Order: sequence, then C-alpha cells, then structure tokens
Amino acid sequence: MAGFTFNYTQNAVRERGFVGEYLLRTDGTLYETDQTTIFTDAMFKYKGFLFMDEYTNRSAAAQIAKETDGITPTADTALTVNSLNL
Repeated sequence: MAGFTFNYTQNAVRERGFVGEYLLRTDGTLYETDQTTIFTDAMFKYKGFLFMDEYTNRSAAAQIAKETDGITPTADTALTVNSLNL
C-alpha cells in the first residue's frame, strides 16, 4: 500500500497554509507566502513481516514574515518541517 499527497497554497496567510495562526504584520495587514506540503506513506506486509514509513515535507517561499518594508522580520513564521518515520 502506498499513498501520496501534494498541496500547494499560493499567497498563504496562515502558519500552515490554510490552517493555523495568521501571519500578521504590526500594522495589522496579512503577510503572504507560497507554501508547499508533501506527505507520503507506505506499508508492506509479507508472511508476518511488516514495514511502514511516512515522510513529510512542508516548505515556504519565505519562512519568516516581514514587515511592509520587506526587511524587518515580524514575530510570525510559516511552519516548515522535514520528517521521516520508519
């Protein structure tokens, strides 16, 4: 068994694309960044042997939100992850 999921969120305004806290600037406007999420998982069973794996990758074009000047970072960040579970 194998599974694969891909999600691309253009101009995401939340920490995890379409969920999580909003990425806010100090003037109250929303910070936008493109985010990509990939999930894969697989399971192999044969005569009592079982192997399972999962892989997750979430990336953002700009992880740290910036103020309107494009330089000063805010306190908000888009959450990114790269994980493997065997």
